[in-house]
Amino acid sequence: MKRLTWVSLILTVLCLATMIVFEFVYFSPISDGLNSPDYRLTGYTYEEFATWLDYIGPNGAELYLAWMPHGLDRFFPLLAGASIALLVHATANQFPRYKSRSSILKILLPAALALPYVIFDYFENTVIADAVVAQGNAGPNLIAFASSLTVLKFAFLAIALLIIFSLWLATLKTKRV
Repeated sequence: MKRLTWVSLILTVLCLATMIVFEFVYFSPISDGLNSPDYRLTGYTYEEFATWLDYIGPNGAELYLAWMPHGLDRFFPLLAGASIALLVHATANQFPRYKSRSSILKILLPAALALPYVIFDYFENTVIADAVVAQGNAGPNLIAFASSLTVLKFAFLAIALLIIFSLWLATLKTKRV
């Protein structure tokens, strides 16, 4: 299980690093420094989305779709979700009360913490891709919905990471006792 956790983490980090490099080496310069929608932790307005889309133009939009929602970001949410679930399990498994639980619970708890992030990230990717394909014909409601999915994605990721960090801190405390 440790090996699987490390492989999942390494693949997640490599995928994320590749997407970040692509974002900041290619998209940031052509968008006058504006982040792509799925990198905006606090969301975005219709005007911000339209401005970003205008800056990247049709060629940039085509490349964005190929590399992000239809490319690397097709795999990233699943990799990140697997890493979250495996880290929750590995950390929680250091507690005797968790170890003694049924196998079903040991699957459901990590999955329950990882799935909201995965679902909202995939849903966000689909809605943003639809908005980019619409090339300015996506209405303010669709962009507001996409923005809310972006915020929810990051919120659930933060919650999962906070729980993993809290569990890890608790393992340090139990090791000292």
